[in-house]
Amino acid sequence: MTDPSGDPSIRARAAARAKIARAGHSVTEIDRHLWGPIERLERAGSASNGAGIYADIPRFRSALAEAATAIADAQKIVRETDWPTDQDYDIA
Repeated sequence: MTDPSGDPSIRARAAARAKIARAGHSVTEIDRHLWGPIERLERAGSASNGAGIYADIPRFRSALAEAATAIADAQKIVRETDWPTDQDYDIA
């Protein structure tokens, strides 16, 4: 929505800013819940015995399940977020 001069309207700028803020909140939520489980999975997978086998299979399974849940939750947030477009950034 633009005014007659071609500038985005106040309403369009406010909508773009709100969309950007909501997307920022989504990123914060993903970051807060995703990276810890991924790091725990990485640590559990890096510990191996002399034969190159995971040293602690129960720990690895637990970390794998936790990471899978965190990834599924992140995917849900990504699907449900109305992500800003280039135009939103341009008019904000």
